[in-house]
Amino acid sequence: MGTRGALKGQLGGTAGGGGIPYQIGAGLKVEENVLMVDTANVVEEDNTKPVTSAAVYVEISRRPCWLTVKGQRV
Repeated sequence: MGTRGALKGQLGGTAGGGGIPYQIGAGLKVEENVLMVDTANVVEEDNTKPVTSAAVYVEISRRPCWLTVKGQRV
C-alpha cells in the first residue's frame, strides 16, 4: 500500500544499466528510495531549508503573545 496521492516511478535503475540518470538538487533528499523535501527541525537565522510545522509551533510558543483590544492588553 502506498502513500495517498504518491506517484511511483523508477529513476536510476541497477548498476547494469537502465533507468534515467538524475541529480538531486538542494532542498531535496532521498531516504530509503523515497524522494522528499529536506527540512530543518529548528528555526535558525541563516538556515534556508524550509521548517516543519512542529518547528514553527515551538518557535512561536516561546514568544509572549498579547492580544490587544481597543488599545488595551487582554
